[in-house]
Amino acid sequence: KMFLQLFISFAILSGLGNAQDLEECTELAAAGNCDFYPECVNTKINCATDKYEYALSYGEVYCDRFDSSLCFRKDGGEQWVNGVQICLMQKILNSELYNNDDSSCQDLFNFGFNSHPDCFTSANNGFCMDILQQFENLDCYAKQFCNDMKESQRARLAFQQIREASKLCDQSAINMFLSNVDDWLPMATGCTKDLLEEIKRDVGNCNNSLDLVFILDSSGSVEATSFNNMKHFVAEIVSNFMIQANSTRVGVIQFSDTPKIEIVLGFIDSINILKTAINNIVYIGSQTNVVAALNLVPTVLINARANEGIPSVVILLTDQTSEPTVKAAIALHEQEIQIYAIGFGNSINETQLQNTASDPNYAFITDFTNFDSSTNKLRPLWQTVCTTPAKTEINEILQTKIGKDQATNLLFDFPLEGFTVSIQIFDGELVVYGSFIIQGPTSLTADFTSNSTNKIEIFVSPELFEQSATEEPSVFVSIVGQQNYNIFLVNTTAGDTRTTIVSTGGGTIVHPFSLWTMSFITCFVMFSSEIMNIFSVSKSG
Repeated sequence: KMFLQLFISFAILSGLGNAQDLEECTELAAAGNCDFYPECVNTKINCATDKYEYALSYGEVYCDRFDSSLCFRKDGGEQWVNGVQICLMQKILNSELYNNDDSSCQDLFNFGFNSHPDCFTSANNGFCMDILQQFENLDCYAKQFCNDMKESQRARLAFQQIREASKLCDQSAINMFLSNVDDWLPMATGCTKDLLEEIKRDVGNCNNSLDLVFILDSSGSVEATSFNNMKHFVAEIVSNFMIQANSTRVGVIQFSDTPKIEIVLGFIDSINILKTAINNIVYIGSQTNVVAALNLVPTVLINARANEGIPSVVILLTDQTSEPTVKAAIALHEQEIQIYAIGFGNSINETQLQNTASDPNYAFITDFTNFDSSTNKLRPLWQTVCTTPAKTEINEILQTKIGKDQATNLLFDFPLEGFTVSIQIFDGELVVYGSFIIQGPTSLTADFTSNSTNKIEIFVSPELFEQSATEEPSVFVSIVGQQNYNIFLVNTTAGDTRTTIVSTGGGTIVHPFSLWTMSFITCFVMFSSEIMNIFSVSKSG
C-alpha cells in the first residue's frame, strides 16, 4: 500500500512537472526566447550527436545571431525577425512530432526547415513588403549565413528557405522586387549578390528547357466553371516559360471517359497562340478515366529529348484519385517521366495524390472554383517545375547545348561507391552545382561545385554523401551555361574514374581506362551526325 501511494505521488509530481515544463516552453516560444531550443526542443528530442541535429546547431545558434544583429533596422526588419522566431518556435511546440515520443531527429530537422517559408511570409510578418523590398534587410539576412555557407549544409538550407519564401509573395510584390533588384546588384557583394540574383531568377521567367505535358480533367464532376479556371491557370503557367522548338515544348491532353490529345507536344511554338489554344479547349463533362489519360502520355512524349538531358514533365490536374491511378503513374515514373499531381474537390485522397506524383513535394491540393485563390496557392509550382531534373542513369551519356544562364538539371541515384561526373565542353563555359537535398542547386545551396571552359571532372564520394543531412540516395546536379552558346557532353561512371587525380605527394595518377573511354566518347560525339548538326546551327539559333 505504501509503495502504491509513493507511485501515485510520483506520478502526480511528474505530471505537474511536465505541465510546468509545457507552460515554461509555451512562454519561451510566445516571447521568441532562444532558450526554447536547448531547454525545450533539445530536452524533448535530444539529437545532440545526430547528423540531423537541429535545435542546437541551427535553432539556437541562428536565433542568438539574429537577436544580436544590429543590421535589421530598415522598415520593419526587427519586427519581422521577432515574428519569425516566435512563429518557428510555436510551430514546433504545437506540432505532433513534439508531442510524440517516437519522433526522430530527422523528423524534427525536416519539420523545422520546412516551417521557414510559411513563417517568413505569414500575414503579420511582412516579408514580401518589409524584407523583399529592402536591400538593407536582404543584405542583413545574407550576412548571417555567409561565413558558414561552405562548411554548413544548414546555412545553405537557410538560403534555400528565403528563396522559397520569395515564391510565395503575390505578383505585385514580385513585380516591385524585379523593378528594384537591378539597381541593388551593383552595390551588392559576396553571397548577398548571389542571393539577389537567385531570387530574381526564381521569381522571373524560366529559361530552362522542358518537354511539358498538361493533363486536364474534363469530367462531369469537375463542372464547367472549374474547368475554365483550370484552363486559365494552365495558360498563366505556360506564360512563364520560353516556348520555342529548342527550349520548352508543351503538349496538352484532355480526358473524361476517354483521353484526347488537344495539343501535340511542340506543335505550337508561339506563347500567344499556345494560350489561345489552351483556352479554346472545349469542356466534355462525362465520366472520369484518369488511367487512360496517363497511359496516353508515352505517345505524346514519343519525341522527348531525354538524350539531351531535357526532362519529360507531366502536370496532372484532376478531382479523382485511386489505386489504379497510382499504378499507372508508377509505370510512368519507371520511364523516368516526372509527374506533378494537382488535386481539387472533395474526392481527393492525399496519400494517393502524393503517390501519383514523382515526389511528395510534387503534390498540391487547391480549389479551382476560385481562380485567384488557386493561382496564388499554386504560384510556387512553375518555379519548381522549372528546375525539375531529368532522371539519369549512371553510365548514361548525354549531349546537349544551352544558352547563358540556362541550366541542365539532372537527378542521379547515388551508388555505394560514389560516382564520377565527367563533362567535355566543346564550346562555351559551364558551372556545375551539386546537392544531396536541394533540387536545382545554385552557388548558395550546392554541396559541391566546379567550373571550366574545357573539361570538368567531379568525384561525388561516399564521404561527401555521409556529411549531408539526408538518407535519400539521390544527387541533384545543375549544369549552368556561362556563355551565350554552350555545347557539351556528360558522362557518369560508378566509383572514382577521374582521368587525372592529384595525389597527396603532389604527383599525378592517370587512369588509362577512364582516359581511353572519355577519348572514345569525345571522338564519337565530335563525328556523330547529331553533333555536327548542332555545330551547324547558327549562334543566333
